[in-house]
Amino acid sequence: MLFLLLENVEKMVNQIIIDTGQIAKQLFLPHWFWAMVIMAINFFGFSYCL
Repeated sequence: MLFLLLENVEKMVNQIIIDTGQIAKQLFLPHWFWAMVIMAINFFGFSYCL
């Protein structure tokens, strides 16, 4: 159950990074910048929940 949840979260995060990357291209910002922002938000969000 937990494994499936983590797998879904991983897919969701990857999809967010891909979507954000598309937006970033339109805003002329590097993909890695947005990926780091998303990962930082997720990391702090999960830490805050724990």
